[in-house]
Amino acid sequence: MEIVIFNINFVKGVAGMNITVNKILELNEWADARVVAGQKGGNRSVTWCNVVDMEKPWKWINPGELIFLSGIGLTDKEGDLCHLLTKMHVLKAGALVVQIGYYIKEIPARVLLMASEYEIPVISIPVESKIPALTYQICQMLFQKEEQLDTPQGLMKE
Repeated sequence: MEIVIFNINFVKGVAGMNITVNKILELNEWADARVVAGQKGGNRSVTWCNVVDMEKPWKWINPGELIFLSGIGLTDKEGDLCHLLTKMHVLKAGALVVQIGYYIKEIPARVLLMASEYEIPVISIPVESKIPALTYQICQMLFQKEEQLDTPQGLMKE
């Protein structure tokens, strides 16, 4: 009988269990993505993806997460995005990915300035972008990194 143990510690941001925002942006699926603010934060760690399309999205985020939103749940776009960025700064979240189109036509200048001040990358993606495909790629990378670290050779690298 084979026993399989799945280690989910990478979700909590254990050392070595992450990838950088810059590394994510190198993926083919991210060709249409544009970093519109917070470029200095490109080396921030991403430990997981979180799609938070609801009211008060800051209640649902965790450290290291790459936060995706279309804006459907935001009632005060500028104020809510600023509040979200402040929470992301405090929690050391990875970056904010905003789908531009239906609910957010453009990211307010105040939000872009705040993101640059906090060095939190804000990445715009077009409305045609398929968020599940983007998150799948990142999760695959994280799982591959997890598998590599579960080997004696992988542990020695860390």
